[in-house]
Amino acid sequence: MNAGAPGAAPTFLVGIDGSEQALAAARFTAALAEARGGSVMLAAVHPEDVPSDAARLGVDGVDLPAARRAVHAASSPGRGLHELAEREQAAMVAVGVPDRYGVGRLKPGGVAELLLHGSGRPVLVVGSDLPEDGVRTVGVAHAGDVEGDEALAAGAALAHDLGADLRLVSVVEPGPAGLSAPDELREGRRMEREQHLAGLAHQHAGRVRPASRAVVAHPGPALVREGDDVDLLVLGSRGYGPPGSVLLGSVSRRVVAHARCPVLVVPRAAAKSQVAVA
Repeated sequence: MNAGAPGAAPTFLVGIDGSEQALAAARFTAALAEARGGSVMLAAVHPEDVPSDAARLGVDGVDLPAARRAVHAASSPGRGLHELAEREQAAMVAVGVPDRYGVGRLKPGGVAELLLHGSGRPVLVVGSDLPEDGVRTVGVAHAGDVEGDEALAAGAALAHDLGADLRLVSVVEPGPAGLSAPDELREGRRMEREQHLAGLAHQHAGRVRPASRAVVAHPGPALVREGDDVDLLVLGSRGYGPPGSVLLGSVSRRVVAHARCPVLVVPRAAAKSQVAVA
């Protein structure tokens, strides 16, 4: 399934609220859109009972001349961006978040949290601490499941168009329910996962420069550390819910909250979005 009309350039939607983080998200998303042959739409959402003049000034003041502008009334910024993303059949929707890492990035009722709950489009979470030299390495978290396959499709497409390296990482938990499995069992699981990743990487070797590795660790902290070594980290949505939706599980929620690099969360079965089309 495609985003937008057949053959149309994909739209990359960015929520604008006048903050430095939103401007950083706009700049970062514009680079992705250019690489993907898409266009940027800057969107300001204002309360339904408040005039749109201030919101219009906010989007008009962003220095991205080629970007389209939209002002939308809604009950909340998250809801408004959801509505615009569906109306525009957006390839992704981006939002800026505070630079402080931790739960403050996903405060209850905040725009990022609302976007990351049930979005039918990939959601890009960006702080203002952006890679200085652009995206040179795209990391993809893959746990050997269909959500990992969706993330890999999106990450490989972006790496190809950005001319970036592709790095696949899979984290094998030490054992069930906090218990540590015997060393030989953990190593066997790691090697099995690593072989699977190597096969996936080989499939993309003709289009990008892939690398892959599997580690035994607790997934949340390990993937947060992975974010220190890549310029963009792509995750599948592993929370329980309907296909085609972003619903964060505990691991992805921790990564989005703590990773220092921009994080793209891909909905379950999100191949409908052009960000995931090769």
